[in-house]
Amino acid sequence: MDKREILEQLDAITTSIDNVIDSIEATSSNLDVVLSTTGSTNKLLDLWIKILSQASYTTNLLSDKNWKGITKNEEEYQAQLKKFEELNRRYTQEKQRKEQEREALRQKKQTQEQRQQAREDALQRRVYGRGSRPVSSTQKSSSRVSSSVTKNTKR
Repeated sequence: MDKREILEQLDAITTSIDNVIDSIEATSSNLDVVLSTTGSTNKLLDLWIKILSQASYTTNLLSDKNWKGITKNEEEYQAQLKKFEELNRRYTQEKQRKEQEREALRQKKQTQEQRQQAREDALQRRVYGRGSRPVSSTQKSSSRVSSSVTKNTKR
């Protein structure tokens, strides 16, 4: 092979490589177009879905025998809201009333306990005298021992 043939082959290879590079660039450009088209298609599909959804909702409303129009439905909603608020107000009042009753019972019980304690204190004062306290069994036995010791030492 001479230099001229090698040069022609190199030119053919270079042309082939250029063609491959051009094809890759065209493919890349085509992929960008496909990507852009896909994005646009998704937007159109989303819009179409919203339109179908609204159409379905409207059809259901129009075929609903209980639907009386937006103003009537709003009035019914407001009436339901008032009922709910009234029930909530009653519930709150009832809850407060029960809490007040519980507090009154707690105070009554506390007052009864205080009266009972005062009765017991008064009874102890009557039985044991002023300032006296009931003597426990261990205090009684120790006082007996000390008094018998005192008697024995006096003899």
